[in-house]
Amino acid sequence: MAEKKQTDKVKIDDKIDRSEYDRLKSHVFFFKNAKEIVIFDPVSRETKSLPSEKKLKLWISKNFKIVLPGFEEDYDKIIEHVLLRLTIENQFTVLSYERDPFATEARIMRDDHKLHYIAPGFYMKPFIKKFEIPREEAQAILDDYRDHFPQFDEFLKWLIAVRFTTNRRTSYTYMRIPAGFGKSFLASLFEDLGVGRKINQNQLKPNSAGDLSPADFRNAFILMIDEFTHFAQELKDITHGMYLSPKYQLSEYVPLYAKVFMSAEKSTSFFGDAGVDAQLAERVAIIDLGNAGRLEDRPLYKENTLKYAYVLKLYIHHFFKKEAKKYVEMGELAANKAANDVLDAHHRRYRVEADTIEKIREKCIETLREFMAWHEDIDSYGNRPRNTVFERLENEVVVKNEDEIIAKNPVKMYEIIISEAGEQFRKTARFKQTALDEIFKVPMDRKPQRHAGKVFRGVLINLAKLEKLPKKIPFAIEAPDGKVELKGEVLVDAETGQELF
Repeated sequence: MAEKKQTDKVKIDDKIDRSEYDRLKSHVFFFKNAKEIVIFDPVSRETKSLPSEKKLKLWISKNFKIVLPGFEEDYDKIIEHVLLRLTIENQFTVLSYERDPFATEARIMRDDHKLHYIAPGFYMKPFIKKFEIPREEAQAILDDYRDHFPQFDEFLKWLIAVRFTTNRRTSYTYMRIPAGFGKSFLASLFEDLGVGRKINQNQLKPNSAGDLSPADFRNAFILMIDEFTHFAQELKDITHGMYLSPKYQLSEYVPLYAKVFMSAEKSTSFFGDAGVDAQLAERVAIIDLGNAGRLEDRPLYKENTLKYAYVLKLYIHHFFKKEAKKYVEMGELAANKAANDVLDAHHRRYRVEADTIEKIREKCIETLREFMAWHEDIDSYGNRPRNTVFERLENEVVVKNEDEIIAKNPVKMYEIIISEAGEQFRKTARFKQTALDEIFKVPMDRKPQRHAGKVFRGVLINLAKLEKLPKKIPFAIEAPDGKVELKGEVLVDAETGQELF
């Protein structure tokens, strides 16, 4: 019986046009245990979903000649066999849709579980001109918005450069935008052009990403994250893209390019007491518009908001089209280098200095100095003022002299200090528990230490030496228009205040 079935199978295979089957295999794909059917249409060169196997069979009959001549009477049986094989050989779990600005035609690529559809060219929604705005009037609106948002053109140049680079490590910009600046207005310009998508930071959490539709990201190269609070792990995970699994839709991987965080309040990741972590400083640029005025107070905006938005969208559309054309004409290798140069310049200009270690060190020194003063504050009865933090530290720290302590358990000592420094400080500082040697500038090897005739096993820390370490202080320059702009930080001697080179 088994031998007969095998003979029947071979007979069916002999009735199939092998070249047409291979072509069909490059155009039909199955997801969700063959419940979802996706085709790569040979005419339109686009992917489409088909609602049923019946529709798939009809589509195959119109576009492929699977059955060899002479076996047409077995057509239905052969197609059933073909579809059974395809569901086994062409089963995927994730669809990936992206655009290649340098490609001239669409193509399909596959790996073990992911199907990649790569569309050709740089795409923007067609801009339909509705109004004729005199050039002088349009220029006045553009200049007005540039005055409101001085970094506007530079920001646009960075956005399009991120789209053409393969190294997206520094593809993050945090914009602190005060209430009334027009945060939603700015985001709507990109969304209306089909190049941007605004979401809330909470939507990036694993249990919330199902609310996002992959179709909204397919041509958008600007992800705007509203109500930004802090740089959480999920933001590090989306450097190049993210997986979305919306209800009743295919799981899809969407590439991500420029990531723009927006908030009115100062983010604790960049303005908190614990400073800025080195990993963030290497990734994120900051545009602080905290002193900007209200958009709705500008006369040209109030005069006609529709015209104002229309002029800016037209400008952005032309800007991106022109820049994209320039990159494409360079060729892929040269374009990637040119885009990287733009990203590097943007990051140098707007980067934030990493100072988490310095901030944590300052807090540790401050707390330990206060602990040492408390330790010496003994009344005539041999008692000290009640202080639960210092009482806990007393179990982990031995005061050797006015400048030195012995940390019997450096990790425990550190945990006590940061736990009492505030929730935001603790969240940042707890990730530096493995960097205690850098914070206290001594190896964390516990060795025998003598004090008052006793031997303690611990780490000797000299607070006076730590206090004399060079410090970073911010510096600014005054532009010709009188605006003061923060440019970075300079290293100075802690005692003299003299700049160090």
